[in-house]
Amino acid sequence: MEKNTNKLLRKPNNFLGLILFAIIYFLVQNVIYPLLGFLFWFSFTLIFGGIADALGILKIKEIQVILTYLFYCICLIILSGFMCYLGYLCKDFLGKMNKIGLNTVMIVILIYFLYKAAAGDQNSIIDALIDEKKYIFCTIFHISYIMGAFHSDKVKKVLDRIKFKRKK
Repeated sequence: MEKNTNKLLRKPNNFLGLILFAIIYFLVQNVIYPLLGFLFWFSFTLIFGGIADALGILKIKEIQVILTYLFYCICLIILSGFMCYLGYLCKDFLGKMNKIGLNTVMIVILIYFLYKAAAGDQNSIIDALIDEKKYIFCTIFHISYIMGAFHSDKVKKVLDRIKFKRKK
C-alpha cells in the first residue's frame, strides 16, 4: 500500500495550497484564457468568412453583423463548456481545500473581474473596449469554472433530464 507523500493534497486545510491555487488560477484566467478565446473566435470567424464568401451570402451588411455576433456567441459557449469541464476535473483537488477560504478567493476573483469589466482603465477608447471584452470573457469563464467545480452534479442531472426528454 502506497503512502501519499504529497503534502499539498494530504492536508485538507492547507493555506499555502489555497494561496498557490488562487495565484495560478488568477493568472491563467486573466492572461491565457482571454487570449485563447480571441484566437478561437478569430479562427472560427476566418473559417466562416471563407465559407460565406464562397456561398456569397455576406453581400448584405446586416447579415454579416448578425452572423458575426452569432458565431461570437457560439465560440463563447464552446469555451465556457471547456472551462466547466476543467472545473469538473479539478473538483477532487478543490474538495480537499478549506471551503471558507476557497469560497472567499472565488468571490474576490469574481468581484475583481466584474469591477474591471464595468470600470476598467479608461485611458483610451480602444484600450477600454479591449479590456471590457477581456474581462467579460474572464467573468463568464470564471462562472463556468465554478459551475463545473462546485455544481457539476446538479448540471449533470439537468443534462440527463434533457437527454431523457429528447429520447421520448
